[in-house]
Amino acid sequence: MKKKFSINKFFFKISIFFILGLVVFFLLPFIINLNAYKNKLEVEFSSIVNSQVKIDGAVEYSITLGPRIIVDTIVIENDSEESLTGNINTVEISINPIDVLTQTFNLKKIKFINGSLSLPINFVDGLINGKNNKFDNLQFENLDIKIFNNRSDFQLDGNSGSLITKNNQLVASEIYGSLGTFGYKLRYKDNLINFSIPQIKLETEYQIKSNQMKNAFLQIKSANKLFFPGFENIYLRTEVYNEKEKFMFKDIKLTSSVYNGIGWIEFITNPNLSINANLTFGRTNFSTISKSAIATFFQNTLLDIASMFNASFKISFKHILMEQNYFEDLYLDVQFLEGDIIVNNFELVSKNNNLQFSGRIVDENKDKLFFFNTKFRTNQLKKLCTKICKNDAIKDNYSMVAEGTYNIKKAKVTLDDFFSHKKYNKQELISLSNDINKTILGNFENSLELKNYLGLY
Repeated sequence: MKKKFSINKFFFKISIFFILGLVVFFLLPFIINLNAYKNKLEVEFSSIVNSQVKIDGAVEYSITLGPRIIVDTIVIENDSEESLTGNINTVEISINPIDVLTQTFNLKKIKFINGSLSLPINFVDGLINGKNNKFDNLQFENLDIKIFNNRSDFQLDGNSGSLITKNNQLVASEIYGSLGTFGYKLRYKDNLINFSIPQIKLETEYQIKSNQMKNAFLQIKSANKLFFPGFENIYLRTEVYNEKEKFMFKDIKLTSSVYNGIGWIEFITNPNLSINANLTFGRTNFSTISKSAIATFFQNTLLDIASMFNASFKISFKHILMEQNYFEDLYLDVQFLEGDIIVNNFELVSKNNNLQFSGRIVDENKDKLFFFNTKFRTNQLKKLCTKICKNDAIKDNYSMVAEGTYNIKKAKVTLDDFFSHKKYNKQELISLSNDINKTILGNFENSLELKNYLGLY
């Protein structure tokens, strides 16, 4: 008797066959010795990172969280200081199992787990503009990254995130990690880079130049202090103009709790980083900045900043406000040169009074020394001397010229020359230096008070 055909049994057998086929398909790579493919994988990795790659550990196959090859310990080497170097403890490569059978590895989806990389800044540029994008999805977990040029570098630790590309162009990225003791977040999408450090309430947005934009655009917000005392609650907007080995912040508009101004800043990246700036601030209230904050900046921070890059700053402060209303404007012309600070001009100006400094600040045997020249003149000495000077002023006009050394760390003055109504001799210079130091009492904050010097008249 002929058996009746069962459609249910037929599809059951087909399903079993299909499932067994899938199981074999996914499990077959387990019987292959993937360590024999090390050389081929090293060549593929080398082409992606443009550096020599060596696999020190084993190569295994896994189907956990999808079929993938797991490579244990790769080392990235290069003789050139301009190339990518580092080591990765574990690399996971998402694959189609048939790739193992055909030995055609498509390294488009990669994950780096634990390790460190040193990236030259031009490699990072290549990631953004598409020159170094040979993957579709690059993920990483707990990766230390150092970005450097031929003068400086900065370290980002414990980074985790992803880079997603399309047609070799970076289209999206999200990265978390640590910058020093602070955690940071970096996001990139639609040509907009957002970088933030939540702990210090710092956020920047950088809009990369596109066909619709003449120049790139940068916006910075910070609630905490940056660099100079009083730079708090900052909001900065600027266009960014790029040239080869140079970029510029043009048409800067900056507001903060103390400073409000406009101007431009130029950054030159080759052969070393250098900065040129020209800024104008209006109605700056210096009386809101504590003298202790200014003292800390000059005694502990300024030379450290100057050692990071060469720079030239020309800054004007119009209609300044101070505790003593002696001056109306402040002009600065300062350079950072190989760690030293060249003061071309520091000038406080008003209709009746003028105080000017020039010279050089150097770090010498752990002392911060200011070798200075100074000039002071006034047309209202009688008014300035009221309740301050030792002797009554006979006339309003007064001027003096001096040069010497000021030890910023110890707040101590040594005069080498002084001229007012006469030129001082050596003994008079020693005596005047001692009188000034008795007034200052080794306190940097006291040296900021003009009345302390007028009190010696």
